[in-house]
Amino acid sequence: MCAPWRWADRPDSEAPHTDELARSIERDGQVAPAIVRPVRDPNRPEIRYEIIAGCVRWRAALRARQSLLVDIRPDLSDQAAFAIMVVENDLRRGLSDYTQSKRYQRALEEGLFASKGELAAAMGLSNTHLSKYLGFAKLPEAVVAACRDIAALPLTTGYLLASLCGKGFQEQVAALLPRVEAGEIVGRLLEQLAADPKQFRRYLSRPPAAATDTDTPSAGRSPPRRFVSSSGQALFTVNLSQRHAVVSFAGRLRALLGDERFLNQLQALVEQAEVRQD
Repeated sequence: MCAPWRWADRPDSEAPHTDELARSIERDGQVAPAIVRPVRDPNRPEIRYEIIAGCVRWRAALRARQSLLVDIRPDLSDQAAFAIMVVENDLRRGLSDYTQSKRYQRALEEGLFASKGELAAAMGLSNTHLSKYLGFAKLPEAVVAACRDIAALPLTTGYLLASLCGKGFQEQVAALLPRVEAGEIVGRLLEQLAADPKQFRRYLSRPPAAATDTDTPSAGRSPPRRFVSSSGQALFTVNLSQRHAVVSFAGRLRALLGDERFLNQLQALVEQAEVRQD
């Protein structure tokens, strides 16, 4: 029997495609094997292998009542196994920035890697980039719970909000969250706020643009529209107001904004729409 290893990092909330994969395995069989290594646990003698990468495939195979196709790696160290898991997740369905942040935080706190430098090198991250992840991971639980969708919060945004909380502005950050998630206070505006928290008075001196507990739009603002794939994976969110429109891509899909081909296709679509309106 198999079971996920202790460092498994994908929460159920970020595996909406399990049922779809189960149907695929039942219909076509399993294409990619799960990576496992032998394990002996006196507390669970029935478990012979721990799953390093492929926990969703394992759950899907169980639902499809099919045997799991595995690639057995008996000599993997914990550090090498962790790196394989990260690469597998990034290549398939990338995790949210918040989940990645908590993954790296745990790897350091529980001693999987001896230092930030060692973890950064193993993951192919710069120290600055890793510091952002670790900063985001410190976002207080009360603020995380107040987020409408923590999985959609970008890395830099989460890092800046956590920084403000660390300076004693947790209450103000929680009050500002609706505007941040609506795309009203992002990018340069949020950087300026993090550098000069006195600006909170400017943003909190008027009612929030969107309510925290409802999707009812305020005057001149439509409720956010969230678009997902056919398998339920978050794709992007559109926020419209009288002044501007903001499109926020989820997780690793934000990398599309650095893809020239994608941007050219987007430009062509916008130009076509402009022609139709004319």
